[in-house]
Amino acid sequence: MNLGHIADIHLGHREYGLNQREDDITSTFKPTQQLNTQDDPDAILLPADLFHSCDLRPKVVEAAERGLSVVPDDVPVLGSRGIHDENLTPRDVTWLNYLHRRGYIVLLEADLQSEPEVATFEPHDPDDPSEDAGFYDIDTDTGTVRVFGLQWRGARTDTALGKVAKGIQETA
Repeated sequence: MNLGHIADIHLGHREYGLNQREDDITSTFKPTQQLNTQDDPDAILLPADLFHSCDLRPKVVEAAERGLSVVPDDVPVLGSRGIHDENLTPRDVTWLNYLHRRGYIVLLEADLQSEPEVATFEPHDPDDPSEDAGFYDIDTDTGTVRVFGLQWRGARTDTALGKVAKGIQETA
């Protein structure tokens, strides 16, 4: 199995308040194109902080779409929410939800609310891209690999991990 891993891109970040730094950061997303075409991954993992803020200018979203558009249709990009993508106060729709619904990524998140002691994970449904998923199955030559998602939890991580471990055991 061959996995690509890209994290902490921080599209839209203007380090030191400089437009050039934002452009530099955007250009770091271009190696994704080389990864896709040269390494032939079974999936690309994008675990957190694709964006630097949950409030974005249109050119930042356009850069994300442009970078993700070169990923072949048979290579899923599995993403999860980080601290910069959205804070602990969820919005109805985030830019990651938008990219998920447009088919650029599969947004993976644990449901930490519906059960008091255990996280629940719903499978990705390719026929219903409007719904987020808890896990995604990657078929390989040697079997299926299941990838679970967990969004950023900050100081609540310790509490979430126990629920997630139980949820993975119940789902597997």
